[in-house]
Amino acid sequence: MVPTPASNQIAVLNPTIGEEQYAIIEEALKLDSTIDEACMLAGISMSSYYKHRDKNPDFARRMDIARQYPKLVARAAVQRRIRQ
Repeated sequence: MVPTPASNQIAVLNPTIGEEQYAIIEEALKLDSTIDEACMLAGISMSSYYKHRDKNPDFARRMDIARQYPKLVARAAVQRRIRQ
């Protein structure tokens, strides 16, 4: 159990990762959150995240792409600005 960021209440971590957690983690990573922050938002432990990554190549690929997203957006913005 960990304290939630919004309050001092205790949140029980969910050991399984389903589509809802996929989406939460993926969106958080696209916003340049750390894996720790993304897991906290999804209500799972980092060990569950890494175990799931090891067992599920599709999940691993989706998360790798999500982690690259902020860099790609920033690079595109810089290139647009240079061309102006």
